[in-house]
Amino acid sequence: MDPTPQFSTIVVTYRRDTVLAATIGHLRRLIGGRADHELVLVDNNADGIDREPLLQGFHRARLVRAVENTGVAGGRNLGIKAASGEVLVFLDDDAFAYPPEFLDRIGAALSNSPDTGILAFKSLVRKHGTWGMDPCEFPHTDKSVNPDAPFETFRFIGVGHAVRSAVFREVGLYLPEFFYSMEEFDLSYRALKRGWRIEYRPEIWVLHMRDKAGRDVPAAVAERALVNKMRVAWMHLPWRQMLICMAAWSARTAIRSGGRANVLRAWAAFLRWRKNAPVPRLPMPPSVMAQISACGGQPWK
Repeated sequence: MDPTPQFSTIVVTYRRDTVLAATIGHLRRLIGGRADHELVLVDNNADGIDREPLLQGFHRARLVRAVENTGVAGGRNLGIKAASGEVLVFLDDDAFAYPPEFLDRIGAALSNSPDTGILAFKSLVRKHGTWGMDPCEFPHTDKSVNPDAPFETFRFIGVGHAVRSAVFREVGLYLPEFFYSMEEFDLSYRALKRGWRIEYRPEIWVLHMRDKAGRDVPAAVAERALVNKMRVAWMHLPWRQMLICMAAWSARTAIRSGGRANVLRAWAAFLRWRKNAPVPRLPMPPSVMAQISACGGQPWK
């Protein structure tokens, strides 16, 4: 029997077979033969198509079939439950990981910092024919921070990141009701409250293709994001910051969507969730708020 792998790479896919084949092919070339690695592909399509052939060429791999589309949060949870690695590497199905030794760099970063539980990767998107940073995929509220230097942060972006399996054992899995958007912020704040650190490591990066397939219409995405932002604020922020966040994000959603996102419907969805919330309100203590401030961040932004 092979020993327990050090790394498990989890890819959740939905309606992106063309780019998924390229993403898996890229991983196969880089790390397919590694005995210390396993690939876990979570198929959220529930369409009866057999995607098992994509796993060929990996030393260890498994396919997890969802009975329905469980979203990003639910799909990652299925992958976490199936994975056996000590370090779980999460990649979107349209994100190519670099450099070829990215697993070794992840291992080195974590071994040098035992209290670091989460690594945020650098994300690059293609603009006007060149690859560059998009502020919305930079894991900090201060966008003037140098993106080419590592730093301690307080959140991560889901397109490419790594989490110690011990973090999930201690703080729990992603909340499935998030489905898509803001699930990373919730996990970040739960981890910080339990004493874990989060580091941004630009020496590990992804090229994010931003494939348009499998995405909801922009107004629906904005509406769901607002609901999830309010959930995060209610669960984790002190009262003053919570109210600032909810008011600011409601106004911003209305303005940026040109009124197409229904803010009142988002509030109704949040209040229904709040009435039967499966998790308690546990605001971050002053020590964690001070830690975020020391990083130069603002958790309510």
